[in-house]
Amino acid sequence: NAGFSAEDLKKAGFTAGELKSAGFSADDLKKSGFTPADLLEAGYTTADLKKAGFTDNDIAKALDQLKSTLSPAAYAKLQKNDCSVNSVQKAHQQKISASVMRKMGCSAAQL
Repeated sequence: NAGFSAEDLKKAGFTAGELKSAGFSADDLKKSGFTPADLLEAGYTTADLKKAGFTDNDIAKALDQLKSTLSPAAYAKLQKNDCSVNSVQKAHQQKISASVMRKMGCSAAQL
């Protein structure tokens, strides 16, 4: 890039999704003031958020917020992305709690 930070680009009006596409990490966006909900909606996983330093409580609140603001289809897509075997294993390794994964819509069988 031309040297602009994620914070510079956020101030210029770019979305979390646009910054993700430009190669910025979840940590970069967190430091720039984006919320966990912004990051989840942009396509970062719960494991990405955990790695960036968000707590299980932060992530759970974001999931609750997104459930009430996203269309059912968009929320279902968010859930599907994080309940695959690989995603659940990665989340477990990242110390994401079962309660957060349950809020993502993962079943007991998937966990």
